[in-house]
Amino acid sequence: MAKKNTTTEGVVATEASVKTKAPKKRKSVQYDNWGYFFIAPFFIIYFIFSLIPLLTTFYYSFFDYYRVGLMEIGPKFIGIKNFITMFAAEDNLGKYFWNTIVMWLMGFIPQILISLLLAVWFTNTELKLKCQQFFKTVIYMPNLIMAAAFSMLFFALMSPAGPVNAIITSMVDKMNVPNVNIMFTKFVEALTGFVAENSDNTMLVDSLNKVIVMINDTAIPKGLDLNSARALVDSTRDSAIQIFQDSYKGVDSFKWTAFINTSLPEVAKAAEPIRFFNSTAWSRGIIATMNFLMWYGNTTIMLMAGVMGIDNSLFEAARIDGANPIQIFFKVTIPMLLPIFVYVLITSLIGGIQMFDVPQILSQGNGGPNRTTMTIIMKLQRHLYSKNYGMGGSTSVLVFAITAVLSGIVYKTTMSKYTNKR
Repeated sequence: MAKKNTTTEGVVATEASVKTKAPKKRKSVQYDNWGYFFIAPFFIIYFIFSLIPLLTTFYYSFFDYYRVGLMEIGPKFIGIKNFITMFAAEDNLGKYFWNTIVMWLMGFIPQILISLLLAVWFTNTELKLKCQQFFKTVIYMPNLIMAAAFSMLFFALMSPAGPVNAIITSMVDKMNVPNVNIMFTKFVEALTGFVAENSDNTMLVDSLNKVIVMINDTAIPKGLDLNSARALVDSTRDSAIQIFQDSYKGVDSFKWTAFINTSLPEVAKAAEPIRFFNSTAWSRGIIATMNFLMWYGNTTIMLMAGVMGIDNSLFEAARIDGANPIQIFFKVTIPMLLPIFVYVLITSLIGGIQMFDVPQILSQGNGGPNRTTMTIIMKLQRHLYSKNYGMGGSTSVLVFAITAVLSGIVYKTTMSKYTNKR
């Protein structure tokens, strides 16, 4: 009996010890908050390098804050005076905004038309085009070139001594256009005009007749190169001036000197190369062409992705209903491609408003001729270069507002039928 009790008591004691002993907890890793750890670097970098500068820009746009040499003026609160100054001054921002929009439209309109044509062409399965990958690579390659390098290339091509002018001169020579005769004609016209103003001086009239005979007797070989033509005109002009030297007596000497220094050198311009960057139309056209070449490949790729996302059954149904390719393009492709088209339009608009590097390099930072290629960002860069933080901040705020408003208008007017109306 005693032995039995002992055993029972041991079993009871063991069960009691098991019950009172706390179970061991296994360590587990909590993954709930690890997501915040991984996204924290983005928010930290965005807060330091984007949000704070953005808020600072808005803040200083209402202040008069600039530097003169080593002396810092401000910041002094002046309200919206900076914004008024931007449009009240003769050198106002409205002109630069117009320049930016014009050059963007000149490049974007052909860009979207050709990109849309290429996108439909490359995605058409019925054409069975060969070497598609090669052509896609070629049209996208300009987008890989830095804008600065691309600008320097065009600057060299279009320079007065560049290949484009050389080709034009060669074509003119092959067409046997008598450049030297043109220069001589202008030369005689200039002399005739001067003599007509002093028609009472018979010595001037006699000298003009001598000069005309001398020019007619001058040998003018065909295909004369530009330098030789200039040398021939210069020598003939010097001889003509020598003939007139003894004939201008009785004429105001100041008037005669001014005529020699200003009018006569103009006669050589008929054979001079085209100075593309001295013309508003040529300068804007070159900038628009460069923007077109750099971005039409990227636009083509995006529109191709949009076309390839359209269900083929829609095209097959349209063909079964008897629609021709043009009707399919305007009734099926364009409406289904509209969301991608709007995305391309808005991103291109933002890039156009921020146009800087191409006109900056081609115009050598001056926005010439007569600041007709100066963009908003080029003007902003001038404010920042001169340490005018107040005007720079107000210009940045205005660019931000213009971009937001125009993008909103484009989205609202084009995507209205895609919005969910309740």
